Amino acid sequence: MRVVVVMPARDEVELISSSIDAIPPSVDWIIVVNDGSTDDTAKIAIETLGGRGEVVSTEGVGVGGAIQIGSQYALAKYGEDCVVVVMAGDGQMDAAIYPESFNRSKKASQTTSKGIGGYTLMDRGGCHGSDVSERGGYRA
Repeated sequence: MRVVVVMPARDEVELISSSIDAIPPSVDWIIVVNDGSTDDTAKIAIETLGGRGEVVSTEGVGVGGAIQIGSQYALAKYGEDCVVVVMAGDGQMDAAIYPESFNRSKKASQTTSKGIGGYTLMDRGGCHGSDVSERGGYRA
């Protein structure tokens, strides 16, 4: 089971590098969705990612649209061997509480993420998250 972080970002030149660097090395791939930034967010993200991920550019689809597009990229790349974890590009999600205990050997359809501090996990069965993420509760 691969773990992919989808990171929506817009005009986060000051925070995108530290947000990417905070992602644990156990994550298999990072997709930064640069949603119409007018600064160097995409450039800094590309430099910071190195071989750990990719930048997908959109034009103002909003945080929900960016998450959806990033998740579609992840699922197209890895198919059902993929769980998507959403982390904001502005550093508001503490990577120290990343669910390291997530059992990658479980099938994606059996995953859950209740109580892991605002992270959202997405699999072929849909989106699962803490109470905050289920209410659409973060802003990027």
